[in-house]
Amino acid sequence: MMTVQTIKPLLNVADIEASLGFWRDLIGFEVTMRFEQEGRLAFANLRSGEVDLMLNARGGDPAGRQARPHYTEAVIYLGVPSVHALVADLRTKGFAAPEPERQRGIAAELGDYLAAAQQQRPRVPGARPLQPP
Repeated sequence: MMTVQTIKPLLNVADIEASLGFWRDLIGFEVTMRFEQEGRLAFANLRSGEVDLMLNARGGDPAGRQARPHYTEAVIYLGVPSVHALVADLRTKGFAAPEPERQRGIAAELGDYLAAAQQQRPRVPGARPLQPP
């Protein structure tokens, strides 16, 4: 059985700047990575102690996005040593897990898109995440 090493929520938010202000300024999370698209904040990764949180600006066509069969406003990412091994394990148990796809790392949507698995990268003490160009 695969060991889940981390659980990391991703929230799709209507106003990412307001959400970032709430989590950073009021709750005390630190911004560890920001991604801007067309000069606007599109994604932020935050951390407080050992807890990570991802904020994603909804953007795009809301009707099209919400029409996707598995769309939700939140996704729980399960950090595992190997997404391929997790998918194989789930399939042996009768779960119709999809083929993993390459995103930022390797990921697979699980079930009704409330959960996804992402391959864990080893943490290097003192290392800072790369900033997107």
